[in-house]
Amino acid sequence: MHKLWEKSTGYNLLWAYSYACIWRSFSSVKVEGREQFPTDGPVILASNHCCTMMDPLVLLYAFKGTVAFGARADIFRKPKANKALRWLRIVPLARERDGMSAVSGNQQIFEEIVECLDHQVPFCLYVEGTHRPQREIQRPIKKGVFRLAELAETETGKKIYIMPVGLTYGDFFRYMKPVKVRFGKPLLLDEVKDMNSKERLEMLGDRIQDLVDREVPERNHGLIIPRALLALITLPLFAACAVLSSPILILTAIFLRKVKDKAWNNTVRFACSLIFFVLWPFHSLFYLLLNYYQDLIQDIKR
Repeated sequence: MHKLWEKSTGYNLLWAYSYACIWRSFSSVKVEGREQFPTDGPVILASNHCCTMMDPLVLLYAFKGTVAFGARADIFRKPKANKALRWLRIVPLARERDGMSAVSGNQQIFEEIVECLDHQVPFCLYVEGTHRPQREIQRPIKKGVFRLAELAETETGKKIYIMPVGLTYGDFFRYMKPVKVRFGKPLLLDEVKDMNSKERLEMLGDRIQDLVDREVPERNHGLIIPRALLALITLPLFAACAVLSSPILILTAIFLRKVKDKAWNNTVRFACSLIFFVLWPFHSLFYLLLNYYQDLIQDIKR
């Protein structure tokens, strides 16, 4: 089994392919604050979590390098899933709801993460402990990020940076919408040594929340008549793309019928697109035109 920090040709190839494809899943990916990323010490990324597996994909795209992640432990129960997730640099972290015996097992995982940080590979923790398609951070955030930073600092003898990250999606459920990634100013444990646990968590939660747009403003695109004419002209192209990408659309529809948590919708669409990657250009154009028509209809209604 590969360690979190070890290089893997297969992983690098998959990462490069995913990086090349992620822009096709969004109309735009805007990244802010990347220049603040520390270069003189290990980094723990503390992020909000609102769009399931799209969150790590977007963050990898924004960071432009290898990042390891923590995820809830229950999705690792099946051996094949466990093996695949660990190969993807994702490790299980038990929550209190999983029972205290399971939580005690986090210590061994923390040791793996510390080793990862010691080799200068950033580690991302989703501080809310669960995903939820909202733009308000769930409080209180989990204590693990500071516990991990303290452990890593003690065992490595290096200063550990905690870097807040804010993810803002233009829409949680519609495909090919814009997304924004904001990296905040990193902080060191020395900066919070005089704070108690509650104050630390509140401060970090505030910093993450400040990086998330609470509302994505609706915009009227104007020029209704020219846009309506363009919509009519592109309908044959839209129909052709729908036919050509039908294998992806059919497979997606089958899987989406089994998904109860709608926050997984875009992750399912992304996964199905990967399976039929040859058809992805038609699939992307289909959704671009679909969003264009939907925005036009909304503007007409307004």
